[in-house]
Amino acid sequence: ESYESLTALTVPEFILDAGETYYWRVRFVDIFNVSSLWSDPFSFSTIMANPGDPDGNGVPDNQQVTDDTVDLNDDGYLDVSSNTYKMAANDAMSFGLEASDNVRAVNSLKTIDPDDISDPFDKPEDLNFGLIQFKIRVDTLGDTAQVKVYFSEPVGTSWYKYDQINGWADYSMDYPDNVQFSPDNKSVLLHLVDGGPGDSDGVANGIIVDLSGPGST
Repeated sequence: ESYESLTALTVPEFILDAGETYYWRVRFVDIFNVSSLWSDPFSFSTIMANPGDPDGNGVPDNQQVTDDTVDLNDDGYLDVSSNTYKMAANDAMSFGLEASDNVRAVNSLKTIDPDDISDPFDKPEDLNFGLIQFKIRVDTLGDTAQVKVYFSEPVGTSWYKYDQINGWADYSMDYPDNVQFSPDNKSVLLHLVDGGPGDSDGVANGIIVDLSGPGST
C-alpha cells in the first residue's frame, strides 16, 4: 500500500528469493475508500543466484569472516556459519548473528554502508559501525523471533532501523522492550515480530527482513 500514485515499486533487498517466479497485481482506492477491481496478474522471475555470493551461504564473499579463531559469542567454540548463526564483517568490525530456537534459518546476512542509503530525512549521524541487513525464517506465521547480534568492538546503546516505507527510526526508543544491550555493549538482543515491529516486509509470512544497526559510543 502507498499513498503515492506509483508507476514503479522498488522491492527492498532480501524480500524476494532467488530463482523464483512471483505474481503481482494492483488496485486503486480513492478518497472515499472505494476500491477499483484488481488488475490482471503479471509475473516476473528472479535470477538463480546472487553474483556477490557464489558459494550460496547467504553472506557476500567480500564480507565473509576468514579468521578461523573468532569466537564473538564467547561460548568456547570457534564461530562457523551454521543454519542459525552467521557472521559478516565491514571495515569497522565483525558481526555475528544468532537466532532463537523458533527461527528455522538465517538465510542472508550482509553489512550496508549508511552512505549508500540516499534518504536523508531523520538519518542518524552516529552510524559509525554501519548497518546490518538479514533475513530469517520463523516456524509459525506471526512469530516473535529473538536475534542476538555480537560485535567485535563495543558499540553505543542506540539501535537504528531503516526501511523504504517508514524511513529512519530509532528502534531502541520506539520499542525499548525489544532492544537489550549487554553491560559491555558488545552484543544486543533484538525482539522482532513477523509482520510487525522489526519486520521490513510488513507481512506475517514467516519471513522477517531487517535493516538496522548500532549507534556509536
